[in-house]
Amino acid sequence: MSASVIAFEFRDNLAAYLAYYPTAPVKSLGEILRRGLYLSELRDVFMQLNASPGTNSPEYAKAMARRAALQILLQKTLTANKLDALVYPTVRREPSLIGDPQTDPNCEPSADSGFPALSVQAGFTPDGMPVGLELLGAPLSDARLVALGYAWEKLASTRQPPLYTPPLVLKAAPRQVPIKVAIASDPVKAEMEFNFDRITGRLSYAVAITGLPADEMLAVSLHQPVDGATDGPVIAALAPPGRLTHAGQIALPVSARASLHQGQLYVSLLTKRNPRGALRGTLTPPPGSGERPTPESSRGPS
Repeated sequence: MSASVIAFEFRDNLAAYLAYYPTAPVKSLGEILRRGLYLSELRDVFMQLNASPGTNSPEYAKAMARRAALQILLQKTLTANKLDALVYPTVRREPSLIGDPQTDPNCEPSADSGFPALSVQAGFTPDGMPVGLELLGAPLSDARLVALGYAWEKLASTRQPPLYTPPLVLKAAPRQVPIKVAIASDPVKAEMEFNFDRITGRLSYAVAITGLPADEMLAVSLHQPVDGATDGPVIAALAPPGRLTHAGQIALPVSARASLHQGQLYVSLLTKRNPRGALRGTLTPPPGSGERPTPESSRGPS
């Protein structure tokens, strides 16, 4: 049984917070729902929170009892083992991409018990995704947790600047980066239009091939060279066999984003006459597209 109390407290606490500001445009979670002032992804959660039995319910009293039991268990664990903090990953999987569901959180002990906790950077996955740790301590150990986190950052030196930090344009997120690729080998011509979203790392594309019978087309693939080589493995299939026009979207891994900025990603058109990737074109971002990866951000963790 969960010791979480947010489902019981959120609606009433939000109303109390809004009541503190008489000029607030809304007064309650119910009003936010009625007026549609929320993201669609949050609708189900907000509906559940608004239907909560509240803090005067027997269910809330049971959750508070479980919360007290969890507090006792955590305090005993810390004291018996002479620990300053419990340390565990913040999530049980690689971080989700922006826009994807954020699943498998691992930070409930602090939220459910009310004990203080601090998250720190632990390192990076081989694909360049950040990994975090949470340090949970006893009540009023906030200063000790901050000291531990500071010492960890000084010793581990795990922090790296983000690969892409595009500046705002007129206080708005930058536009997508358009890239065009043309492959021509008489009579075959392939034209490809790409748009790279610097915020989410997603690459949308449209492929159009002329001068080639459909049954002669084998594949259109996106490649990323490795270790300075000219050729590299396929990281995404952009068109299946026999499709002379195709469009879609892929999420580029962090390392591939660095390769894109450096003009290393390329597209190969495989045909029955050229099955080994002789027909290719390089994705070259236009000058001033804003990506400035640092040497550190292009490497995986040591």
